[in-house]
Amino acid sequence: MDCKNYKEELGYSSNVLLNLFTKFKSGRTKYENMWRLIQAVYDGQFWDLYSKYAPNFAIKPDTNMVSYTVDNYTNSLYVGKYTPIVFPRSKMDSPTTMSINEFLEYTLDKLGFVNLQKDIGESAAKFNLGAIEVGWKSEIINGPESKFIGQIEAKQIDVMNLYLDPSVKDYLKGRAIFVEESVPIIEILNEPLLRERMKEFLERAKETQQPFNISTNTETATYLGAKQTTSEDESVRLVTCYYKKNTEMGYRIDKVWMIDNGFILAYKKGIKPNTFPIRVLYCRNTSKDPYGIPVTKLILNDAITINLIDCADATVIGNSSTRPKVLSRDSGINEKLFAQEGDNPRRLWVCNGNPDNILKYIDLPKLPADRYMLRQNLMNGIAMVTGVDSVYTGRDTNSIQTTGGMDLLNQRIGMSDNSRILNLQKFIISVSELIMEYYLSNGDKNTSIPSQSQDGFVNDIISIDFEDLRNNDIIVRL
Repeated sequence: MDCKNYKEELGYSSNVLLNLFTKFKSGRTKYENMWRLIQAVYDGQFWDLYSKYAPNFAIKPDTNMVSYTVDNYTNSLYVGKYTPIVFPRSKMDSPTTMSINEFLEYTLDKLGFVNLQKDIGESAAKFNLGAIEVGWKSEIINGPESKFIGQIEAKQIDVMNLYLDPSVKDYLKGRAIFVEESVPIIEILNEPLLRERMKEFLERAKETQQPFNISTNTETATYLGAKQTTSEDESVRLVTCYYKKNTEMGYRIDKVWMIDNGFILAYKKGIKPNTFPIRVLYCRNTSKDPYGIPVTKLILNDAITINLIDCADATVIGNSSTRPKVLSRDSGINEKLFAQEGDNPRRLWVCNGNPDNILKYIDLPKLPADRYMLRQNLMNGIAMVTGVDSVYTGRDTNSIQTTGGMDLLNQRIGMSDNSRILNLQKFIISVSELIMEYYLSNGDKNTSIPSQSQDGFVNDIISIDFEDLRNNDIIVRL
């Protein structure tokens, strides 16, 4: 691979990718501030954002309804093991499909997919989408720590690093996908595929006496309060591009690694399988673009209002014993000492004249009595939008005690999750199909895995001939 002559090999320049990347970034801008706000509120930084709405002496409770909703979705839907099943086309294919089913389960376990699914699901609950990148033979840069997992590998992609085609609803039908990450230079030098070109880039920067381009996208994967990238980090902005190039036979997908606004580190012309190796899990279906509006955005204003009401209540109640005071100058009492010890019930004060005439307390404002009704209406509104109420979380079953009644209750609760469950099933099926496509495109004639019994012991070795399977249709279903 000669990156110096990549234009002749690929048929386009890095400027084509950079211009397209700029359009993708522009189309995603309207979501970025929303994502950062949601993440900050989820992390308990509400009053760092909204401190201007409360005085310094205010008591600032945080009834974090965003975290409450996201965590309940995650624990209810995305924590657990879901196993895909391959169905045979005929009775003769049954033994092969049984082996493939064991292979898929083994591969997903080896990838740690249960943990990936939980993290991706949490991202979907927050931002409406979470993503996974699947690679082959250590092609994922700055990817999994353990390279011994085999030929297939996978990692979660931070939503803030992912750029989809904003002109299409289905991201797989888009022109390209970009993943932008701030990666330490030492990690890039540790990747055999990128090492030589990275050294060349550093030498060129040294010869021209110009510092290399430190990661300039300070918004990448950062939220309120996060550590900002500095020159001491010695990181660069690495952009991984998956780009569709038209050919006489349709299109091929190229994979290109770039830094420094277009410096090509490596590329792969026509990856196999010929599909984007990224799959996205959605919490809610999208309508106009591949991002969509998260549930957390729909409840955010209600959650903000609840915190402001709680702040007013807590401040009035908390400061009821330390009300503002007006002290006469003729009292003979030390003003500074009285400011410090004036609320001490055991302190004796000697004053000039009648105490009733030298000290006056200022009453705190009275809050509207119907604020509790407003707060409850806001809580009910959040429960209606999200479906997360005391019954959903298992804290209340009302008066139901029978087994049949509980079954009906569970069915009713599950109805609010039906669309999210379908999206999760679609995601797992899509990831499983992608894994199978990788092995069907690149797998060896004999791929062996251990077959384990229920007690965890290996009782057999299963071999699958992927070369023989390449011409067969495989259907993956849960």
